[in-house]
Amino acid sequence: DFMLFLNHIKDHPIQKTKTGSISIKPILPLLNQFKDNRHLVEIREMGWELHREDEYDVLLQIKIIALNLYIIYNRKENIYLSKKGRGYLDKVDPLSQYTAMVLHYWYRTNWDYISPTHPCGKSNFGEILYQNQNEIWEMLLKEKDKWLNFETFANVLINYLHLNNYFKNTYDPHEDPQFSIN
Repeated sequence: DFMLFLNHIKDHPIQKTKTGSISIKPILPLLNQFKDNRHLVEIREMGWELHREDEYDVLLQIKIIALNLYIIYNRKENIYLSKKGRGYLDKVDPLSQYTAMVLHYWYRTNWDYISPTHPCGKSNFGEILYQNQNEIWEMLLKEKDKWLNFETFANVLINYLHLNNYFKNTYDPHEDPQFSIN
């Protein structure tokens, strides 16, 4: 989907809305070609329409990663493929393209921007994971090919990263006036 998006921009700059988001209507045929279009299918099954880029996570994520790679850029009312982007498409082998995309996602993209989470102390959950990803990878890779008990691993992370308050269930249906029974 990432490469499909870039190849489309190469010959057809993508129109932006007044707020700077991708204008959805002109690129619906492109979105229909995405391999990961489950969200688009769900939207249609519910009888809804896609109006904004932030309603389609895959599109927003592709745009953010491409901007972080400096292979697309914004100019007035369009998004264009940059000179670096043309080189990325025409001169870089597929493995290196994929590696660059993944590494920019891991190391140069704030995960909370791509997938917003709730506040967790002075940060957000996504930011905390992003900032501690090397330690998380180290814990995972230390086990090599052994199976991990996810619940144990999650609890270790919660304690290590001091996330107890984030995962505390503070909802009490007995105190919810919407569900009170008289």
